Amino acid sequence: MSEMSLDLDAIEQRWAASAPGEWRLENSDGDLWWDGRDWIDPAEQERRGIKFVKRWRIKGPHVNIESSTNDAHFVPDLEFIARAHQDIPALIAEIRRLRSAPPP
Repeated sequence: MSEMSLDLDAIEQRWAASAPGEWRLENSDGDLWWDGRDWIDPAEQERRGIKFVKRWRIKGPHVNIESSTNDAHFVPDLEFIARAHQDIPALIAEIRRLRSAPPP
């Protein structure tokens, strides 16, 4: 991607429009499970032979994105989404600093 094709203002506007605050990834091992009618606690899940599915949440002061999976290869994707909210402003600032530096 060339310098001209990277629209930092548009990226910054999308970031600014997102939910403010620190985002983080959490999981809910041993949490309740929804069977379509009722919340079932872990002991009842075991009694019924229900395999627990982990719920992963990207949480922040004004955001709660949830995904249910036991597939570990999705966890880095979820972590990337959560961390990107904190990383983007730093990356934009660094790119602007580098662009404004005098040529070597």
